[in-house]
Amino acid sequence: MKRYLFTLVTALTLVITPISLTTLVWPAAGIALVASVTGCKTANTAAYKVTGTAVVTVDTAMKAWGDYVRDNHPSVEQEQRVKDAYEKYQAAALAVTTAGAAHARVLAAQGDATGPLTTLNAAIAIASASLSDLIAAIQRFGIKLNNY
Repeated sequence: MKRYLFTLVTALTLVITPISLTTLVWPAAGIALVASVTGCKTANTAAYKVTGTAVVTVDTAMKAWGDYVRDNHPSVEQEQRVKDAYEKYQAAALAVTTAGAAHARVLAAQGDATGPLTTLNAAIAIASASLSDLIAAIQRFGIKLNNY
């Protein structure tokens, strides 16, 4: 049952396309759901796989932004806002993978990793918010991500 739920949640995160801001939260929600349903042991694997899905979403958003920059030549200030949001997301995504790895190490060594799981959940929440901020920064320019 655990394996089935893990596969289902992972598959859902892979097929959901960035149609709206709410669908972009799925990667982080998927990590949290997988961690709570499948137990601590697979949380690191889930974090790795679902963070990869978020990267695809970010790549799509950044491609859309690049096309917008090419066609519309926004100001340096506007470009800096998107760059700052992107860098914030990158740091948050790195924190998720780092927390997932720490969780797995402690779980393997001690069999209980409640502290690292709390850290992982906090990192997921921050990454989700950072992803939403990045998408919002890009969408403020009228860019429709569902066209990509």
